[in-house]
Amino acid sequence: MARSWSVYWPSLEGIFEFANEAIVTVDSDGLIVLFNPAAEKIFEYGQDELLGRSMEVLIPQSLRSLHAHHVRTFLASPEVGRHMGHREEIVGRRRDGSTFPAKASILKSTLPGGKLLLTVILQDISRQRDHRALEDSVRISRLTQLHFFPESLPHLQGVELAAVNIPSEVISGDYYDFFKIVEGHWGLVIGDVAGKGIPAGLMMSAFRASLLAEVRNNYAVSTILTKVNDLLWETTSGNRFVTAFYGVFDERHRMLTYCNAGHNFPILLRQDGSLQELETGGILLGAFQGSQYEEGHLMLSSGDLLLFYTDGLTEALDEDGKELGRAILPGLLRELSAGSASEIAEELVAYLSRASAEHKPADDVSLIVMKMKDLADRP
Repeated sequence: MARSWSVYWPSLEGIFEFANEAIVTVDSDGLIVLFNPAAEKIFEYGQDELLGRSMEVLIPQSLRSLHAHHVRTFLASPEVGRHMGHREEIVGRRRDGSTFPAKASILKSTLPGGKLLLTVILQDISRQRDHRALEDSVRISRLTQLHFFPESLPHLQGVELAAVNIPSEVISGDYYDFFKIVEGHWGLVIGDVAGKGIPAGLMMSAFRASLLAEVRNNYAVSTILTKVNDLLWETTSGNRFVTAFYGVFDERHRMLTYCNAGHNFPILLRQDGSLQELETGGILLGAFQGSQYEEGHLMLSSGDLLLFYTDGLTEALDEDGKELGRAILPGLLRELSAGSASEIAEELVAYLSRASAEHKPADDVSLIVMKMKDLADRP
């Protein structure tokens, strides 16, 4: 049957032909009489294949009886236009049997002689729904990830703690945590996954789960990271790695036993102004099976200041497009050392914002500030 819009609406021929929405018109028997090019594209049928056939071919089998009920109800009503079944969304069926969500409106018209026609205008919203579903998944993932970070930092005698996480995307590839191991001994971890976004967030979730499982089974810091490394190597793809710093702080003796697995070297600023970087450990996690790690030991005293950070802090770009670099950190710490841990963390973030104001952060930023006070002091 040849295409002929003018048989029904001569003045609307161009509108039907060039409309972006699919337009399908059926008579009172449910037989298709008009089927525009946009409908051909969405349903993957040619017009000549459908003219004169029942519109049911465009409806999923499981919904055909419901569709017929809505059409009968609408025909019997005095209304001339509404959303099908009082719904904004319906489901269409393509030629290959696949289904898709659509927004649909239905219009009723009466031609001279009393002939009744129904016109359905549809818009395929598959991409909108997929985008919405992705946004929902990302939002839920971020909310889930936020539970990985501590809700509050522990109150340790003679210690001030502050921590910050700034994701460059909705999902962060950074992670930090404090957790109690036994009375007076606290686990401290900061890590960074190669990459960002959802894949990095999933990798960080795997690292966190592996670390906490091994902390429950072992105590030696080096043993824990050796086992975590092997677990990540066995269960993740070869292009996903984690850099991490893990330590156990003995609150009573003010000793930090630690292991650095390929992570940015934390900086210790002693009260006397001397600097030390915490390098002892091994390579990043998940790269090679059987990697071995060493432990470092650090005695801390009142006035000592520790900064743990991820590379988003030092790889941010300044106004000239150059990386800020880690060389800025010792001077900043000395300049800020008189403040509290929270004030130091806030000032570091403020400095980063000012220095890289011209550039969107390319990587997640996390930092932990640990400042030793007199033992009699409690935050």
